[in-house]
Amino acid sequence: MPVYNVQQYLEDCLESILQQDFRDVEVIAIDDGSTDGSPAILGRYAARDRRVRVFRQANSGQGIARNLGVAHARGEYLTFVDSDDLVPPGSFRSMVSTLKRSGSDFVVGGVRRLEDGDSYRPSWTVVVHDRDRIGVTIDEFPSAMADVVAHHRVLRRQFWIDQLHRFPAGVYEDHVPMVAAYLRAKRFDVLSRVTYDWRIRAEGTSTGQQKHALENLLARVAVKADAKDLVWREGAAAVQAAWIGRVLDIDFPPYIDHALRGGEQYRNALRDALATYVSLATPEALNHVRVQQKVRTFLASRGAWDDVEVAQAFFREYGSVPPTSVRDGRVILDGDLAERLDTTVSPQLLALSQGESRMQACALRARWVGEASLELTGWAVIRGVDLSSRQPTIQLALVSADGSRRIGLASERFELTEATRWVNWPHGAFERGGFRTVIDVAQLAAVPSVTDWRVRVRIAVDGIEREGSMHHAVAGSPASRASIGARRITTGGTVAAARFDSEHGLTIGLRPSGWMAERLDAAVSDGEFTGAVHGRDRRTALIAMHLTNRSTGFSINCPMDRRDDAAYEFRIGVARGDAVTTWDLRVVDANLQTHSLEWPVDDDHAALTSFGVGGVRWIRSPRGHVQLALGRSTVEVIGVQPEAEALIVDGIHAEPEGIDLGAIRLSDGDMEVEPQSVDVHEHRVRIRFPLRLEHADGSSRALRSGLWTLRLRRPGGALHDAIAAETFAQQLPIEAVVATHCVRVLLAGQSDLQIKLSAPLTVNEASAHGQRQLQDAYAADKGRPGPGVLFIPGVPTADSVLRTVHVGLRARSSHTRTWWAVPDLASAVPEGATALLVGSRDWYARLASVTRLCTDADFEAYVRRRSHQRVFRLFADAHEPIGRSMWVAAGWTPRRISDRVATLNELWSVVLAPAGSSTERFRHELGFEGPVLSGHANAIIDALLRDPG
Repeated sequence: MPVYNVQQYLEDCLESILQQDFRDVEVIAIDDGSTDGSPAILGRYAARDRRVRVFRQANSGQGIARNLGVAHARGEYLTFVDSDDLVPPGSFRSMVSTLKRSGSDFVVGGVRRLEDGDSYRPSWTVVVHDRDRIGVTIDEFPSAMADVVAHHRVLRRQFWIDQLHRFPAGVYEDHVPMVAAYLRAKRFDVLSRVTYDWRIRAEGTSTGQQKHALENLLARVAVKADAKDLVWREGAAAVQAAWIGRVLDIDFPPYIDHALRGGEQYRNALRDALATYVSLATPEALNHVRVQQKVRTFLASRGAWDDVEVAQAFFREYGSVPPTSVRDGRVILDGDLAERLDTTVSPQLLALSQGESRMQACALRARWVGEASLELTGWAVIRGVDLSSRQPTIQLALVSADGSRRIGLASERFELTEATRWVNWPHGAFERGGFRTVIDVAQLAAVPSVTDWRVRVRIAVDGIEREGSMHHAVAGSPASRASIGARRITTGGTVAAARFDSEHGLTIGLRPSGWMAERLDAAVSDGEFTGAVHGRDRRTALIAMHLTNRSTGFSINCPMDRRDDAAYEFRIGVARGDAVTTWDLRVVDANLQTHSLEWPVDDDHAALTSFGVGGVRWIRSPRGHVQLALGRSTVEVIGVQPEAEALIVDGIHAEPEGIDLGAIRLSDGDMEVEPQSVDVHEHRVRIRFPLRLEHADGSSRALRSGLWTLRLRRPGGALHDAIAAETFAQQLPIEAVVATHCVRVLLAGQSDLQIKLSAPLTVNEASAHGQRQLQDAYAADKGRPGPGVLFIPGVPTADSVLRTVHVGLRARSSHTRTWWAVPDLASAVPEGATALLVGSRDWYARLASVTRLCTDADFEAYVRRRSHQRVFRLFADAHEPIGRSMWVAAGWTPRRISDRVATLNELWSVVLAPAGSSTERFRHELGFEGPVLSGHANAIIDALLRDPG
């Protein structure tokens, strides 16, 4: 781990490493001549944890520091961590265990960028880390070349010594060794799991944040030249194409923005470098490059900088994947981009990349029906291909693990509106991608020697065909990874378990049953539970029941008694506290081998609830094994019905004497809502919660958006969440839009229930495609003038200038109708204003018709001022960065600034500068040619009353 002047990040980095559950690590920290407090921090950690070893050198750069660290390494594996980054929990164990299973030379985990408290996945992870790939070669998976950063991988130390040797000096020192690793590895592994958090420093001091400097660009050019020579010497044609794709898609595009506002020397250096690699780009290479980057790099390679700006404006307007059409077997950009450019751009440069037009299949529901059938509902789409006016052909099949057997599946086609929201692309609808199929698992069990069957999906649209696995499930559905389960399907005892395999997607695994629970009893006394076990192999003797706490790893053994019929009785003694605990059950045979305990064959329910004290539940795990849960909720929800301003919850209560149902709450973790009423009839309970609350200021507002759970308080004070009954869980997710909210009921894990409250937008309004349609309709709507003022706040504080203006306006003209834009109906609205939900149909209609708009924030790009409208822009802070200074600091080019100034002059009617500030500063910074008022809110109130529009 190289360390250089990172005192504000270093402790967090070290803690993330030392707190890993894989404890057998040595942290070799190389202080690369730090001049801040980093050496002292390293000294403290080395003194208290012998796993930390510190070495020092004069400042020489990351490559030399890493080489020194490798020289001192003693472990079997190597990994590299930058001292300003973080390693997520469990990462080392995941990667090392993968290598132990696969025998590969190295493993590459997924990566996540951290910036200003937010996180996102880099673009290349969509292709490289979409799923696990175990034991592959670079010829089998050339797209791995997109990921050549040293961190987030673990390598065998001997492989490094034999094949890679050392890092070169200089910046971007990891690119060539990591390319060499792919080329020289016999096998490597790629994981979808995020194993590294890569920080973007707020102060902009890292190497990757110096791309504005000519020296940084020239260093990248030199490193790419070295890597190119290596790839051309050792790589096959497909690998060369993937590497060129990385150069054009990832390496050089970030420099283009700097070139647009840089000097001639910078521009020429970038142009020449791009010209070299564009000339080497075959159609196969271009298929690795996203369309936006294809266009930008091609234009920059020609020195067509004006056209680069035109293209970037086009992609800002339509998004990174604009509307498309299908031509000659390719997905091509639609629209007028080619006409806007002076430079001729070929159709292959306007084609979407393989990642942008990939197939995606998603499961919405998966449930066992009958004795041996799995019903699967979901959708399949080709990203970037709008299905609004197209009917796709979708074929499903089961393929054996070795690929030798393929069984076609009949499927029913129907529309699923959920698909469009899930795809989240503004320019396409995907309802027609829906399907339902029923898998006869008994048929699979009859095929000899095949234990794993993988669901494969093939979709064809207008000559575009894609095939792949099903790797996605709708969050909160019974098809999700934690919820889809197992079923015993034959009298002989074969068990089928449907699961999401991180490498192969939705898989149905078949296994012979072993030891099976014959009976699972309720508690015979507090803390004691009984049952019976039998197995097919009567010659094997059992000696104990082994229980392991899933949270702590603590385990206990309980004796078993053999019956005359070779079955076994067991009695478990487990102390129960307030906390929820879940225990795995395994039987121990006379050879001290442990075996999972199968769920009872004659019980299809996923849980058996004890109606004794304490909320005891026998649970069937997703793999079909027995678990014991203590302290779980004693209310099973069997229905949730949203009404206009209330939520009705129906449940079955296991302990009518052991819990105060009046203490049940609807909770989001910070806030608890009491029920309006609780009706109990024997074991049935109906609870009514309000969806709107009265507040201290006298206003009535909807519950805030977020995830809510039903919480029960037990007699000892412990809180537990209500759970979904299995029959109800199979129906989830369900969604309803009522006056106050969109209510979505979800499944978390196997049975935990969550209620997501959000703004009351319809499924169509809540989708990216629906919003685009509404915005297009708004653009075409000239608007029928309607008197009143629409206030659009960007600053939500109670003392904002906008609120002051509203109060003053109402005080002086109470008959003036006002609307207040809100993201949801939980938002506070000034007295006298009508809440207007942003994104709703009413929002767009009012935005087009109202005569006056008043805001303290910048509008979204789709907003336009009509001829009958006046727009008042308020600025509250005399010191806030605005206009040209802010845009230059953000890296905007002069042309983009000029376009922005023109837009603002078309949009705004009047600007209010803060009291005491210079109107000339605002006029200069904003380039605004209209009236600029200076003073208090009264100045805007006067203007609003003087000019009603």
